[in-house]
Amino acid sequence: MTSRGKVSVIIPTYNGIKYIPACLDSLRSQSRVADEIIVVDDGSSDGTAALLAAAYPEARLVRLKNNQGFAAAANKGISSSSGDYIALLNNDTTAHKDWLKELIKVLDEQPSVSFCSSKMLFADQPDTINSIGIGFTRTGIAMDVGFRQKDGLQFERARPVFGACAGAAIFRRSLFDEIGLLDEDLFMWYEDVDFSLRARLAGRECLYVPTAIIYHKGGGTISSKQRKHIYYCARNQILIMVKNLPRPLLNKYLPRLFSVCLKHSIKSLLKGDTAAVSGYCAALKDLKPFLRKRQLTNWKNTVSDADLDRLLQMDSNNILASASGKTLGD
Repeated sequence: MTSRGKVSVIIPTYNGIKYIPACLDSLRSQSRVADEIIVVDDGSSDGTAALLAAAYPEARLVRLKNNQGFAAAANKGISSSSGDYIALLNNDTTAHKDWLKELIKVLDEQPSVSFCSSKMLFADQPDTINSIGIGFTRTGIAMDVGFRQKDGLQFERARPVFGACAGAAIFRRSLFDEIGLLDEDLFMWYEDVDFSLRARLAGRECLYVPTAIIYHKGGGTISSKQRKHIYYCARNQILIMVKNLPRPLLNKYLPRLFSVCLKHSIKSLLKGDTAAVSGYCAALKDLKPFLRKRQLTNWKNTVSDADLDRLLQMDSNNILASASGKTLGD
């Protein structure tokens, strides 16, 4: 199969030298190799650059002077790339040999699809789902669809999902041109939720591709992950709602959002954990710049408030109806 477009794979990495060789080896073994591989070194101090120069000359290295977060590293890679299709890949993943071919096939054959999610399996439990895409609710809570479920027939069918995890996804370059890059002010976590929400507001579709398989080690390169994860998810949950939702829906959802945040705060404080409360306070401090972003993004919306409300209600019902997801803030 000859693709209609050039394909770039971008791998942001931060002190991931023990993971990235396996990731790059899996890209070497693809049945449809990438036209361009870009590794964005996000201020690593572990010798990643020297390793790439010595063992992976096919990968172009882009170096950032200091750690700027996943969104900034991914954006630098996107801006430095030349592909018509752009795949983002976590450094602690390995790709099935047909991963890229299967994603490209969908974009080639289905012009209505703007981005795709992969079947992400746990590397140490390859019969168990890590994520097949992002779910999003009317309280701003995002989740990994299918989290910890056994891989089976229910995951063998391609289907629309709200959005794609940026750790294993492919996008048309035209989508970035249309709605912009990842929001670097989110730093890490929920940047792909924000992007997916903006894409859906612009009327763009995301498809889960079950034959595009990724094995994920999961969070291997993030120190003090849990507190940082809770902090940024709590902060960013509020900020992306304020930034993106049309005013009528924001007014409608705010009481629910407040209730969820209050319950989460009380539950966390009773456990002696202040990360969530700190995140919510940080969101209040950062509201003003995100309100300004709102003025820059809302004019691009093409989906009606009623249609968006139905979409989020459907996602909420799907999440509540089954134990099929892990809340990203948990």
